[in-house]
Amino acid sequence: MVETDPRTWCALALGRLDFTTAVAAGTVTASGHRAGQVADWLPLVDAS
Repeated sequence: MVETDPRTWCALALGRLDFTTAVAAGTVTASGHRAGQVADWLPLVDAS
C-alpha cells in the first residue's frame, strides 16, 4: 500500500520529488513487499 497527499503525488509524477526521499521525509507511506515498486514507474513525465 502506498499513501500520499495530492501535492506530493504530483511532485512524484512530474519528477520533482524522488520516491525514496518522500518516504524518508514521511510524506509517502509505503508498506508491503511490493510498495517500493511504485518508484520504478516514476516519474510519469519529465517536467524538469
